[in-house]
Amino acid sequence: MWKTLDHLAKRADLMTLIHKPDPRRGAAAAKPRPMTPEVILRELSRIQMGDIHLQTADNRQLVLRRVARPEGEAQHILTP
Repeated sequence: MWKTLDHLAKRADLMTLIHKPDPRRGAAAAKPRPMTPEVILRELSRIQMGDIHLQTADNRQLVLRRVARPEGEAQHILTP
């Protein structure tokens, strides 16, 4: 799965801004770098999901799953 995710990220040209501390450069601007599978999984894991349980008048229970809209890097990853 790791290799497949890496291949798909490269094919989609997914880039991320990485701030690497470098005392010689001070507060240098972040450089775009290829997105790794680790970064992709970390960003996608931030998407929240929850279930809403509702009791109906005839005593049945409805369960509605809701997923938060992705933002930032997660939105960038999921946008074709």
